[in-house]
Amino acid sequence: MDFPLHKISQHCYAVTEEEYFTNAGAIVLADFIFVIDPLYNISHAEQFRKTLEKLNKPLQYIFVTHYHGDHVFGLPAFSGIPIITHQNFIGNLNRRVQTDWSKDSLLKRANEDPQDSSWLANVTFHYPQITFKDKMSIWGDSEITSQNNQEIQIFHTGGHSSCSSFVYFPSDKILFAADLLFTYQFPYGGDPNCNLDEWINALKLMLSMDVKQFVPGHGKIVGKEEVEKQLNFFCETKEVIIAGLNQGLKMEELNFPEYYPFHSENQELKTRSLNQWFQYYQNK
Repeated sequence: MDFPLHKISQHCYAVTEEEYFTNAGAIVLADFIFVIDPLYNISHAEQFRKTLEKLNKPLQYIFVTHYHGDHVFGLPAFSGIPIITHQNFIGNLNRRVQTDWSKDSLLKRANEDPQDSSWLANVTFHYPQITFKDKMSIWGDSEITSQNNQEIQIFHTGGHSSCSSFVYFPSDKILFAADLLFTYQFPYGGDPNCNLDEWINALKLMLSMDVKQFVPGHGKIVGKEEVEKQLNFFCETKEVIIAGLNQGLKMEELNFPEYYPFHSENQELKTRSLNQWFQYYQNK
């Protein structure tokens, strides 16, 4: 079966199949390809790279939207291609490599999970050659690209993690939101640096842009309605937490808004997220 790289606009491509666990994308300019996230599994990432190379343009950069495992474990497949991340990515990755992503920890995880054992123990971590602080633009080098105003815009917002960023391609009105957007499912926010206020502001920024299609980190490609839904969920959740804290309530006593269908297998991730958000406002 051919690798499912879908062309979603004149220059943009996306991988959104649920079996790959996380989404990825690419923007094909006149003279090179800009890759957005490598996929989770190294084998899938290798297929992704080979499929992009069939477009007969060099892979110039790979942008990693944040440091979580489902967005970095596939990076070895893109060896030799300059990596771009937000500057906070390095410290976040170092913290994980020294703890639950140490060689011994990954080997233990591989032994406990037969499905991933064939590749997880061989994961190596790759660091960026290029970092940015707030915003960055990538332009094609050719005269054709410049004349067509094909600028790739990268925005750091934080929120889902302290290095979370998104990519906007105004020419095609496509926005690659990564894990700042989860569509038709509960948005995971259990990272210790998750900042719900920053996440709310990130979604507001996205909605202020001229966008036809949003490519989430997890889920199907959507229009603005699903982004608005996640924003409303966050705003209502924030209100519930602050009101509860003002009344001296514990997290378990709060009635959170139910925007997303319940899935028992995701209950731990949901609980971890709500705990993080509660603690965030508790510590403000």
